[in-house]
Amino acid sequence: MSGGDLQKAERRGEASEAPPPVWLLVLVTATGPLALHILVGAVPGLQRSFGGDYGRLQLTLTVFLAGIGVAQLGYGLLSERFGRRPVLLAGLGLYTVASAACALAPTIEALLVCRTLQAVGGCAGMVMSRAIVRDLFGRSRSASLYGYITMAMALAPAVSPTIGSYFDLWLSWRWSFVFLSLFGVVATIGAAWLLPETRRVTSELDLSGWFRAYGRLAIRPAFLAYSLNTAFTMAAWYTFIAGMPFILVEVEGLPQSTYGLLVMLVLSAYAIGNFLSGRFSARFGSDRMILCGGIVSLVGASLLTAFAESGTGGPLVWFLVMSINVLGNGITQPNGIASALSIDPPRAGAAAGFLGLLQMGVAGLATVLVLQLGTPSVLRLAVSILVLILASQVAFAVALWTGRGTSDLSHAE
Repeated sequence: MSGGDLQKAERRGEASEAPPPVWLLVLVTATGPLALHILVGAVPGLQRSFGGDYGRLQLTLTVFLAGIGVAQLGYGLLSERFGRRPVLLAGLGLYTVASAACALAPTIEALLVCRTLQAVGGCAGMVMSRAIVRDLFGRSRSASLYGYITMAMALAPAVSPTIGSYFDLWLSWRWSFVFLSLFGVVATIGAAWLLPETRRVTSELDLSGWFRAYGRLAIRPAFLAYSLNTAFTMAAWYTFIAGMPFILVEVEGLPQSTYGLLVMLVLSAYAIGNFLSGRFSARFGSDRMILCGGIVSLVGASLLTAFAESGTGGPLVWFLVMSINVLGNGITQPNGIASALSIDPPRAGAAAGFLGLLQMGVAGLATVLVLQLGTPSVLRLAVSILVLILASQVAFAVALWTGRGTSDLSHAE
C-alpha cells in the first residue's frame, strides 16, 4: 500500500495491513458466479431425480438469483459495522455448508431452500472483494484490480455449465455441489489465513442508518448510472451464456465439449480487455476507458445481430464476433465499477452491495427471460445483447452528464 493510500485508510478508520493477494480476491469472488449456472447443463439429471417440467426445474436458477441479489445489500452494510473479514468468512462458511446440503437434497423443494442459502453465502465474496479493493486504493488503481475480479465473474458462470454437464454425465448432478462445497472450503481457508481486515469500525448496528446509507446512494444519479452501465454489459454476457449452450447442443447438434472450447475463445478476449484496462486505466482515466470499451462492445453486438439476421456464419463466427463484444466488456466493467464506488468512498461497503444488487438483478432478469421465453435462438440472443449494450451506453452518457466536474474525459487522473 502506498503512503497516500495508507493515510487515506487511516483517516477513514480502516486497517493498514498489507493488501490480500489478488488471487484470493478472485477466488472468493468466483464462489457465487460458479454456482449460478452449474445446473444449466444438468437439467436431465434433475429430471431423472425429481421429475417435473423444465420451467419448474429452472426455479433452481431463479431462487439463486433472488438470494444473491437481495443478500448483497445486507453484506455491504454489515461489513461497515463488523468489518470486511468476519462478514466474508461467515458468508463463505454458509456457502460451503449449503452446497453440501444441496448435494444431499431429497426433494426439489429442499434443493430450492438450500440453493437460496447457497446464494446468500456465495454473494459475500462478490461484495467484499470490491469493498476491500476500494478500502485500499483510489479510483484508477482499483480499476486495474477490478479487472481481475470481473474476470472471475465472467469466467465462473461461463465454464460452470460444462462442469455441471460432465458431472451429470459421468457421476450425478449431486457431485456438482460436492465440487462447490470443496471449492468453498478452499476459499474459506484461504481467506482465514491470508485476508487482513481492511476496515475497522466501532459504531453500533443502526438499521435506520442502513436505510439512510442506501437512500443517499439511490439519489446519487452518477452512482446509479455507472452501476447500470456495468449491469447492462454484464447482462449481455449472461444472456449469451444462458442461451448459447442450448443452441449448440440442442439446435446445432454439437457435443457439450464444443461449447467448452468455444467459450474459452470469448473468455480470452475478456482477459485481454481486463489486461488493457489494467495497463491503461491509470494513464487515460476510467471514463475514457469506458467510452472505448463501449464502442468496441457495440461493434461486436451489431456484427452478431447482422450475422444472425442474415442467417450466415455458424457457431465459430458467433463466438468470434461475441469475442469482440466481450473484449469491450473487459475494458468497461472494471472501470465502471471503480467509478461507481468512487462516488461515495466512505460508504464503499454499502455501495458495493447496492452495485451488486443492480448487476445481478439486471443480469438475472435477462437470464430468466432467455430461459423462459421459449426456445432460445441466435437472433433472439443477438438482439437482446444489442439492446443491453445500447442501454449501457445510455447509462454511461447519463453518468457523464450527472458527474460533470468529476469526469476524467477532459483530464486524466
